[in-house]
Amino acid sequence: MLLETLRALDVPVIGFFAPSPEGSRLGDVPWLGDDTALSELDDGAEIVNGVGSAGSVERRAAVHAVAAAAGLRFHTVVHPHSIVDDSAELGSGAQILAGSIVGVAARIGEDVIINTGAIVEHDSVVGACSHIASGAVLAGDVSIGESTHIGLGSRVIQGVSIGSSCVIGAGAVVIYDIPDGTTAVGVPARPLSTKARG
Repeated sequence: MLLETLRALDVPVIGFFAPSPEGSRLGDVPWLGDDTALSELDDGAEIVNGVGSAGSVERRAAVHAVAAAAGLRFHTVVHPHSIVDDSAELGSGAQILAGSIVGVAARIGEDVIINTGAIVEHDSVVGACSHIASGAVLAGDVSIGESTHIGLGSRVIQGVSIGSSCVIGAGAVVIYDIPDGTTAVGVPARPLSTKARG
Protein backbone atom coordinates (compact mmCIF):
# COMPACT_ATOMS: atom_id res chain seq x y z
CA MET A 1 0.00 0.00 0.00
CA LEU A 2 2.84 2.42 0.75
CA LEU A 3 4.48 2.01 -2.65
CA GLU A 4 1.12 2.46 -4.38
CA THR A 5 0.54 5.62 -2.33
CA LEU A 6 3.91 7.06 -3.36
CA ARG A 7 3.14 6.32 -6.98
CA ALA A 8 -0.32 7.89 -6.68
CA LEU A 9 1.43 11.04 -5.43
CA ASP A 10 3.98 10.93 -8.29
CA VAL A 11 6.83 10.62 -5.80
CA PRO A 12 9.83 9.08 -7.57
CA VAL A 13 10.99 5.85 -5.93
CA ILE A 14 14.61 5.05 -6.82
CA GLY A 15 14.90 1.85 -4.78
CA PHE A 16 14.69 0.24 -1.39
CA PHE A 17 17.04 -0.75 1.42
CA ALA A 18 16.67 -4.06 3.24
CA PRO A 19 18.94 -6.68 4.83
CA SER A 20 18.73 -8.60 1.53
CA PRO A 21 16.74 -8.41 -1.73
CA GLU A 22 15.02 -11.73 -1.05
CA GLY A 23 11.44 -11.69 0.16
CA SER A 24 10.71 -8.23 -1.20
CA ARG A 25 7.30 -7.58 -2.70
CA LEU A 26 8.26 -4.34 -4.38
CA GLY A 27 8.01 -5.58 -7.96
CA ASP A 28 10.25 -3.59 -10.27
CA VAL A 29 11.79 -1.39 -7.54
CA PRO A 30 15.52 -2.16 -7.29
CA TRP A 31 17.29 -3.18 -4.09
CA LEU A 32 19.96 -0.58 -3.20
CA GLY A 33 21.65 -2.49 -0.39
CA ASP A 34 21.31 -3.01 3.33
CA ASP A 35 21.00 -0.23 5.92
CA THR A 36 24.73 0.54 5.71
CA ALA A 37 24.19 1.81 2.14
CA LEU A 38 21.90 4.60 3.39
CA SER A 39 24.98 6.79 3.85
CA GLU A 40 25.49 6.78 0.06
CA LEU A 41 22.26 8.69 -0.63
CA ASP A 42 22.47 12.15 -2.17
CA ASP A 43 22.06 15.05 0.25
CA GLY A 44 18.70 15.99 -1.28
CA ALA A 45 17.19 12.52 -1.06
CA GLU A 46 14.29 11.76 1.24
CA ILE A 47 13.46 8.34 2.62
CA VAL A 48 10.24 6.58 3.57
CA ASN A 49 10.25 4.00 6.34
CA GLY A 50 8.66 0.91 4.79
CA VAL A 51 8.91 -1.27 7.90
CA GLY A 52 5.44 -2.02 9.25
CA SER A 53 4.47 -3.41 12.62
CA ALA A 54 2.83 -6.79 12.97
CA GLY A 55 2.10 -6.36 16.67
CA SER A 56 5.39 -4.65 17.51
CA VAL A 57 6.87 -1.43 16.24
CA GLU A 58 10.36 -2.07 17.64
CA ARG A 59 11.99 -2.80 14.25
CA ARG A 60 10.31 0.22 12.64
CA ALA A 61 11.39 2.50 15.49
CA ALA A 62 14.97 1.15 15.28
CA VAL A 63 15.16 1.88 11.53
CA HIS A 64 13.81 5.37 12.15
CA ALA A 65 16.38 6.02 14.89
CA VAL A 66 19.31 4.88 12.72
CA ALA A 67 18.21 6.98 9.74
CA ALA A 68 17.51 10.05 11.89
CA ALA A 69 20.92 9.74 13.57
CA ALA A 70 22.50 9.67 10.11
CA GLY A 71 20.79 12.99 9.33
CA LEU A 72 18.49 11.59 6.65
CA ARG A 73 15.24 13.38 5.88
CA PHE A 74 11.90 11.59 5.96
CA HIS A 75 9.18 12.16 3.37
CA THR A 76 5.70 12.71 4.83
CA VAL A 77 3.13 10.70 2.87
CA VAL A 78 -0.54 11.71 2.61
CA HIS A 79 -2.65 9.57 0.29
CA PRO A 80 -4.88 11.63 -2.04
CA HIS A 81 -7.91 9.65 -0.83
CA SER A 82 -7.37 10.46 2.85
CA ILE A 83 -8.77 13.43 4.77
CA VAL A 84 -6.45 15.54 6.92
CA ASP A 85 -7.92 18.65 8.53
CA ASP A 86 -5.96 21.84 7.87
CA SER A 87 -5.47 22.32 11.60
CA ALA A 88 -3.89 18.88 12.12
CA GLU A 89 -0.12 18.61 12.60
CA LEU A 90 1.89 15.88 10.88
CA GLY A 91 5.39 14.98 12.00
CA SER A 92 8.21 14.27 9.61
CA GLY A 93 7.80 10.89 7.91
CA ALA A 94 4.19 10.38 8.99
CA GLN A 95 2.20 8.13 6.65
CA ILE A 96 -1.51 8.83 6.20
CA LEU A 97 -2.88 6.07 3.97
CA ALA A 98 -5.97 5.68 1.78
CA GLY A 99 -9.38 6.25 3.36
CA SER A 100 -7.99 7.42 6.68
CA ILE A 101 -9.16 10.55 8.48
CA VAL A 102 -7.14 12.87 10.72
CA GLY A 103 -9.42 15.32 12.50
CA VAL A 104 -9.35 18.87 13.77
CA ALA A 105 -6.26 19.80 15.84
CA ALA A 106 -4.98 16.21 15.89
CA ARG A 107 -1.22 15.85 16.27
CA ILE A 108 0.54 12.98 14.53
CA GLY A 109 4.16 12.34 15.53
CA GLU A 110 7.21 11.51 13.47
CA ASP A 111 7.16 8.27 11.48
CA VAL A 112 3.60 7.36 12.54
CA ILE A 113 1.43 5.15 10.32
CA ILE A 114 -2.27 5.96 10.10
CA ASN A 115 -3.23 2.93 8.06
CA THR A 116 -6.05 2.45 5.54
CA GLY A 117 -9.46 3.43 6.85
CA ALA A 118 -8.22 4.42 10.31
CA ILE A 119 -9.70 7.47 12.05
CA VAL A 120 -7.93 9.83 14.44
CA GLU A 121 -10.53 12.26 15.75
CA HIS A 122 -10.19 15.85 16.96
CA ASP A 123 -7.51 16.85 19.47
CA SER A 124 -5.97 13.37 19.62
CA VAL A 125 -2.21 12.93 19.87
CA VAL A 126 -0.26 9.98 18.42
CA GLY A 127 3.37 9.65 19.54
CA ALA A 128 6.35 8.99 17.29
CA CYS A 129 6.76 5.63 15.55
CA SER A 130 3.29 4.41 16.54
CA HIS A 131 0.97 2.53 14.17
CA ILE A 132 -2.79 2.96 14.04
CA ALA A 133 -3.80 -0.15 12.09
CA SER A 134 -6.45 -0.39 9.39
CA GLY A 135 -9.97 0.39 10.56
CA ALA A 136 -8.95 1.45 14.07
CA VAL A 137 -10.75 4.48 15.52
CA LEU A 138 -9.43 6.94 18.10
CA ALA A 139 -12.23 9.12 19.45
CA GLY A 140 -11.55 12.76 20.31
CA ASP A 141 -8.88 13.81 22.80
CA VAL A 142 -7.15 10.40 22.87
CA SER A 143 -3.45 10.25 23.70
CA ILE A 144 -1.20 7.50 22.31
CA GLY A 145 2.44 7.26 23.43
CA GLU A 146 5.47 6.45 21.31
CA SER A 147 6.12 3.11 19.60
CA THR A 148 2.62 1.79 20.27
CA HIS A 149 0.58 -0.49 18.01
CA ILE A 150 -3.20 0.01 17.94
CA GLY A 151 -4.60 -3.16 16.36
CA LEU A 152 -6.84 -3.75 13.39
CA GLY A 153 -10.40 -2.48 13.91
CA SER A 154 -9.88 -1.52 17.55
CA ARG A 155 -11.72 1.36 19.22
CA VAL A 156 -10.46 3.85 21.81
CA ILE A 157 -13.08 5.99 23.55
CA GLN A 158 -12.80 9.72 24.06
CA GLY A 159 -10.24 11.03 26.52
CA VAL A 160 -8.38 7.74 27.07
CA SER A 161 -4.56 7.66 27.31
CA ILE A 162 -2.51 4.71 26.08
CA GLY A 163 1.18 4.72 27.00
CA SER A 164 4.35 4.09 25.04
CA SER A 165 5.47 0.63 23.84
CA CYS A 166 1.95 -0.79 24.12
CA VAL A 167 0.11 -3.28 21.93
CA ILE A 168 -3.68 -3.07 21.67
CA GLY A 169 -5.10 -6.23 20.14
CA ALA A 170 -7.24 -6.38 17.02
CA GLY A 171 -10.88 -5.54 17.69
CA ALA A 172 -10.22 -4.36 21.25
CA VAL A 173 -12.35 -1.63 22.81
CA VAL A 174 -10.29 0.56 25.13
CA ILE A 175 -12.35 2.35 27.78
CA TYR A 176 -9.67 2.80 30.48
CA ASP A 177 -6.18 4.30 30.43
CA ILE A 178 -3.44 1.79 29.54
CA PRO A 179 0.03 2.20 31.12
CA ASP A 180 3.37 2.03 29.28
CA GLY A 181 4.53 -1.36 28.07
CA THR A 182 1.14 -3.06 28.29
CA THR A 183 -0.48 -5.50 25.88
CA ALA A 184 -4.27 -5.26 26.16
CA VAL A 185 -6.94 -7.27 24.35
CA GLY A 186 -10.69 -7.85 24.40
CA VAL A 187 -13.95 -5.98 24.89
CA PRO A 188 -13.46 -4.07 27.04
CA ALA A 189 -9.65 -4.21 26.68
CA ARG A 190 -7.85 -5.78 29.63
CA PRO A 191 -4.10 -6.10 30.23
CA LEU A 192 -2.68 -9.37 28.99
CA SER A 193 0.90 -8.56 29.97
CA THR A 194 3.16 -5.70 30.91
CA LYS A 195 6.80 -5.36 29.87
CA ALA A 196 9.23 -5.08 32.74
CA ARG A 197 10.73 -1.63 32.96
CA GLY A 198 14.36 -1.26 33.99
